[in-house]
Amino acid sequence: MRKLLAGLALVILSTQAAPIISADALTRSSNERSVKVQVTPLNPAGGETLDFRVVLDTHSVALDYDLAKISVLRDDRGNAHRPSSWQGPAGGHHVDGVLRFTQRREIMSSRPEYLELRIEGLAGVPHRLFRWEAKSFK
Repeated sequence: MRKLLAGLALVILSTQAAPIISADALTRSSNERSVKVQVTPLNPAGGETLDFRVVLDTHSVALDYDLAKISVLRDDRGNAHRPSSWQGPAGGHHVDGVLRFTQRREIMSSRPEYLELRIEGLAGVPHRLFRWEAKSFK
């Protein structure tokens, strides 16, 4: 009976899929100059694009920014990529949208160790950095 249970446990463990990384585990935050920024990769497991949900929240600063113009995705190899689009509002005190990079294949082809989203000049902060290990992305 013990051998049967041990064998069954081995089969179950060997057939389980790789652990899925939750969105919460991938969310990065910055809270400077009265503006909280949260960035979460939306499709780390694959797809045609590389998309990041960006949430900006404040009670005192006007958030009149086009994030496609003030963001860049860098890697440890020295490559820099500008987003293709910002799909979200420009203005208000609560902004929630998607920063899209259509060059996913190019970004991942250099096999980077990490990816770093840099948002420049938001609410007077020279730059905010959000970093992920590239192995979180396929």
